[in-house]
Amino acid sequence: MPEDERTIIQYLRELLQDKRVSAPTAAAAKALLRNDGLVEITTTAGYYGMLACNLNAFEVEAPPDRMKLP
Repeated sequence: MPEDERTIIQYLRELLQDKRVSAPTAAAAKALLRNDGLVEITTTAGYYGMLACNLNAFEVEAPPDRMKLP
């Protein structure tokens, strides 16, 4: 996997699992994405997390005939 993809994945894993991002990971992500990109990716992850909370809280299920992801 390319280094830039690993950096983004590490950033999001720390953010979503630990609720914090370590200084080295944040610095690597900022160097790659700059401030604007870092704000965008953080906001997008938060938005999808919020959607997941709503889907889970209200037990929203996909239609039974819908293809499921592995």
